[in-house]
Amino acid sequence: MISAIVLAAGEAKRFGQLKQLALIGETTMLEQVLDAVSRSRAEDVVVVLGAGSDEIRHRVSFAAERIVVNPEYASGLSSSLQAGLRALPEGADGALMVLADQPFVTTATIDSLIGEFIRKSPEAAVPTFRGARGNPVLLNRSVFDEVMALRGDTGFRSVLTDPGRNILEVPVDDPGILRDIDTREEFDRTRGQL
Repeated sequence: MISAIVLAAGEAKRFGQLKQLALIGETTMLEQVLDAVSRSRAEDVVVVLGAGSDEIRHRVSFAAERIVVNPEYASGLSSSLQAGLRALPEGADGALMVLADQPFVTTATIDSLIGEFIRKSPEAAVPTFRGARGNPVLLNRSVFDEVMALRGDTGFRSVLTDPGRNILEVPVDDPGILRDIDTREEFDRTRGQL
């Protein structure tokens, strides 16, 4: 069983507002991400909120997703990763770590990652576009304890860069895996390309 953890707890200081609620067309950035995930092969979806959680819950239409609020979101990314992992069902074989500021990742990309992960059982599966690694990343249960030991504003890069690891790169035809939106300028430029 593959669960998805949508990481949507950040303060978006460089963006200047809650970027989870920035509109792309008629939907928020977070809703666009959730739509791609909900149509994928992921069997369970957890959304980790933090900054502005009340406003996000008020403005975003959640369906079958389970919501977890991380009260420690200001301490950094590791606390949100851990809040998501703690919320997973015991039977989860893997956790797809989805960034809420990557609204252009396709459902086909998510399904390719899940399919290859199920076939080959690596410690992690990472999508690549023209040789560059992107997100989301699918982590095997075997590395969950390591992620639970992280502290501060640290992601799971240590898992992905250790040369002794069994990391599966999955080539996809999806530049969205490389596009994360950190500033209003990036958002306006990306939106203009749609």
